[in-house]
Amino acid sequence: MSDTNGAGVAVFDTDIHHSYRKTADLNPYLPKIYQEKLADYGMGGGGISYANNGGVKGFRADALEDGKAPPGGGVNAVDPEQVRQQLLDGCGIGLGLLTGGSMYGVPSGTDLDYANALCRAFNDFTIEHWLPTDRRFRFAMAVNAQDPEAAAREIDRLADHKEVVAILLPCGAPKAYGHRFYRPIHEACARHGLAIALHFGAEGAATNPAPTAAGYPTYYIQARLARPSFYQAHLASFIFEGVFES
Repeated sequence: MSDTNGAGVAVFDTDIHHSYRKTADLNPYLPKIYQEKLADYGMGGGGISYANNGGVKGFRADALEDGKAPPGGGVNAVDPEQVRQQLLDGCGIGLGLLTGGSMYGVPSGTDLDYANALCRAFNDFTIEHWLPTDRRFRFAMAVNAQDPEAAAREIDRLADHKEVVAILLPCGAPKAYGHRFYRPIHEACARHGLAIALHFGAEGAATNPAPTAAGYPTYYIQARLARPSFYQAHLASFIFEGVFES
C-alpha cells in the first residue's frame, strides 16, 4: 500500500461517491416509523440527474470492464474493499473523502424530520461500515441544511470523530448558503474546524428553484455547463453576506 502515486506525489481524492447496497441497510439506524417510510416512499427529496449523458447506460465507458455496470448496479460505490483496491491502492491515493452520493437530494424534501433521520442514519452507517475499513478514508458528513438547528446538533454529535473533516451540502437549495438562515451551521462548523463542502445535486428538485435562470435544461450537457454558476452563487453569498468575517 502506498500513499503516493508513481511519481512520489501525494494525491487526495475529494469526491468518493460511497453508499449502501440497498436502502434497507439504513434500517438499523432508523426508528421503525422511518424504516417503514423508507420502504414505502424511498429517500424523499429527489434530484435532477439528467442521466441521459451517453456512455454505457449512464456510466463512463472508460471506467467499466467490458461494458458491465459496476457492482451493486448503481452510480455510487457500495463496496469499501473494491474502493480500496481499485482507487486507493490502484491509483496511489493518499486520502479519500467520502461524500455520500445517495444523499444529495435528501435536504430538498418537505419532511424535515425524515430528512434529519436519514442524514443521521447515513452518517452512522458510514462510520460503522466505511471508515474502519481503511485509514485513508475521510468523511464529509450529511446534514439537512434546511433545518439548520438540527444540522448543527448533528455536527456537534459527530465532529469528534477524527475522520469526519467536513459537511456536504448539495448546491440545490432554496437560499444561497451564506444567508443568515444557515448561521447555526456556519457556527457549528467553525466550532469544530470542519470544512463546508459543496457538490452539485438537487438543483430544481422539490423545494428548490429551477436550476438555471432560464429554467430547466433539456439535456445533461446543458446542466453540466450550468454547474459553475451553482458554486459561484454560493461563494458570492458567503463573501457578501459576511460569513468569513463573523
